[in-house]
Amino acid sequence: MAPVANINYDVIDKISSRKDAKELYRQIGFKVERQNFGIILLGDNEIGESSNYLFTKAEYAAWMAVPKVLKRGIIISGHTDHKNEGFSTITIAAPVIINDVRGNMVVVVKKRGNIDTKHTGF
Repeated sequence: MAPVANINYDVIDKISSRKDAKELYRQIGFKVERQNFGIILLGDNEIGESSNYLFTKAEYAAWMAVPKVLKRGIIISGHTDHKNEGFSTITIAAPVIINDVRGNMVVVVKKRGNIDTKHTGF
């Protein structure tokens, strides 16, 4: 599979990166519509939860690839009771190029009622 995103991003500051991710997500209406799946929301709660998993320059750069992975990636697994916490998840993966390095990226989508919401990634 060809990479779904090619991201060059050189910020390692959580506050700046969070602001940049929020602006990117705002530009796409804070959502990704995935064919035969539904709408995946990318709001403040999801941005905040995702930021807890980011520590390196590559991880901050990968944050900018999340919408493309959600849109064009492949569903690789799902759980009806994720970690015994009472909610379902779907895992979507795709190859990406981050700061000139090719790799595979995974995003976990948390299902909430009738709307699928992006929850955490990487």
